[in-house]
Amino acid sequence: MGRIDYWSKRFFDDSEVFADVFNTFFFNGKRVIEPETLTPKNPMEVLHPLRNRKQFLQRERDILKRVTCKRGQNCTFLLLGLEVQSFYDPTMPVRNLCYEVLNYLEQVNRFVWEREQNGNYASQEEVLAHFSDKDKLVPVITLVVFLSDKEWPIRRLHDILALPDGEIAQCVHDYQLNIIVPKLMSEEEIMVYGQDMGTVLLAAKYASDRKELMDVINKHSGFQSMNYETARLVTEIVNMDLKIRKKEKTNMKMSMREFFEPFREELLQQGIEQGMQQGMQQGMQQGKIQGAIMAMLDLGISDEVILEKISKRFAISKEQVQAELVNLQVQA
Repeated sequence: MGRIDYWSKRFFDDSEVFADVFNTFFFNGKRVIEPETLTPKNPMEVLHPLRNRKQFLQRERDILKRVTCKRGQNCTFLLLGLEVQSFYDPTMPVRNLCYEVLNYLEQVNRFVWEREQNGNYASQEEVLAHFSDKDKLVPVITLVVFLSDKEWPIRRLHDILALPDGEIAQCVHDYQLNIIVPKLMSEEEIMVYGQDMGTVLLAAKYASDRKELMDVINKHSGFQSMNYETARLVTEIVNMDLKIRKKEKTNMKMSMREFFEPFREELLQQGIEQGMQQGMQQGMQQGKIQGAIMAMLDLGISDEVILEKISKRFAISKEQVQAELVNLQVQA
């Protein structure tokens, strides 16, 4: 198991996080799934087909939990599976379908075993099937969280089948993924998932773009106060080798700034060039200067460094740069 797999399981196994992810994705944030009703289940699915104990099928989920949902006077039981992916896998519809089928078959086998033990059959059909019309299986729901800055184009079983167009395709059952893809989400949509989950998804969205990552670290307060599991997962997602102490809260904003220090000059140059592009569109020297200053502010660069770099870049006095800097800070 890779480190990102280990820390993602540590993060999502928390009942509060697990419930919030499902409630946000499926129920628009309504607390249909209560954390205290979640019960961990063995993620290893083992099926002995045809009751032959010498042969078996085996698949392991990332996280599997049983939940009790109260709907009025009734209780509904569900099995919730969470799969965390750090790389794109077009066969994911087949994998998830296999997980769910194994869950259902394991439940059917339990009914078979119970009837064999107590001999409680109501008809000859039940003797043969070991299952009655009154028997009900627990529904299984699977959600995939993609912790990467890539897209996920294949989401349906039909997309990887060699299907001809027309009537034949309509005869083949489809399966569609329930999946969270940060690349395709706005920052506002991401933060709907809450501070901890939101910072994890933001880190995944900008994992390969140092400048955007620094910008989002400076913008969102969630990076300033993170629990240990969240901080460790974020560092794995963005591939940062940071030493994080196991304490109540971690200021990832300061830690990440230290990590980015060797890349500061590269980021600074990118910011200046971006600002100059913005300024050239305005067609004014002042616009170029303002654009460069704004880009550097977004990177969290100190006022002293901004004064030094801008005055040299545009051959103007530090007093002029200071005036523009104060003006932009007031406007912000």
